[in-house]
Amino acid sequence: MSSAALPTGVLRPPPGTVVFGPSANCTLEICPVQISVYGYRPSLAANISFIVLYALAALIHAYLGIRWKQWWFMGCMLVGAVNAIIGYVGRVMMYHNAFSFAAFILQISESYVSSASFRLSAPSFPYLPTYTTSPFLVPSFFQSLPVKSIA
Repeated sequence: MSSAALPTGVLRPPPGTVVFGPSANCTLEICPVQISVYGYRPSLAANISFIVLYALAALIHAYLGIRWKQWWFMGCMLVGAVNAIIGYVGRVMMYHNAFSFAAFILQISESYVSSASFRLSAPSFPYLPTYTTSPFLVPSFFQSLPVKSIA
């Protein structure tokens, strides 16, 4: 469907502009934000708040991990927090230019951590230590329950 065939009232980019992709040349000065990838401008205050909260959580987990020598738990929580911070930095960059392909890719790609042999979602890092420590926590909180051996 060509741009000329679009119904009236549909926002169109100015002639000669590329809205999305590595060669995008739209900016907030020349293109309406409604034709950006999200159709809105991300909130600067909310995204900076999340960066600060995740950084604070990372510092607390680092302190507690070092204090109680829980290296694996601390490492998973720090990787998850750093990935979230990088994703929110991408959203802050999109506040300044909602058409920035690099900011979009930074935000989206930080949702995944790639490795040669696996692809793991970044939000799963905080759940890894939780699931692995729960077999040790459940018996201590529920001592009246019978514990059966898996073997």
